[in-house]
Amino acid sequence: MKTSSTLCLSALIAISLCSLSACNILFGEEIARLEIKELSVEGTYHEDSTTVQLKEGDEITIWTDVDLEYEGEVDYLFKAYIESPGKKKTYFTIYPEERSTTVGEVTTSFNNHTSTKYQGKAETVVITEGGTYTLRGYFITDSPDVLTVNKSDLVIKK
Repeated sequence: MKTSSTLCLSALIAISLCSLSACNILFGEEIARLEIKELSVEGTYHEDSTTVQLKEGDEITIWTDVDLEYEGEVDYLFKAYIESPGKKKTYFTIYPEERSTTVGEVTTSFNNHTSTKYQGKAETVVITEGGTYTLRGYFITDSPDVLTVNKSDLVIKK
């Protein structure tokens, strides 16, 4: 009995690891995460940043990873930029609901209350110069009183 339990556990671990590898192949491997800790509103911006080493020719994708709750209709977006070693900045306005690929979406709405979480592919960038890159950004809304942010991260995948 103990042997079959050990085999089942080993098989489950192997399947989980294979699934994780398949996700990395399909969607890219996470190499950096910008955890935005505070919600911004027009005129008051709370910028966070993260750095990552990249090589010339790397193709990276920027994903959103959000977990939000709100009442009624709410507008929200990310403002971000990547700064290259030569101090050149590439700017992005990322609307989390406008994504080319979505992973793990769960959305529920009841009595005008919406809860949603998902990861979404937002932007693709080809690196032209190797070195240390900085991703800076903030998450902004016009309705801070009705929006609860459990997570609002930008993720760099390669």
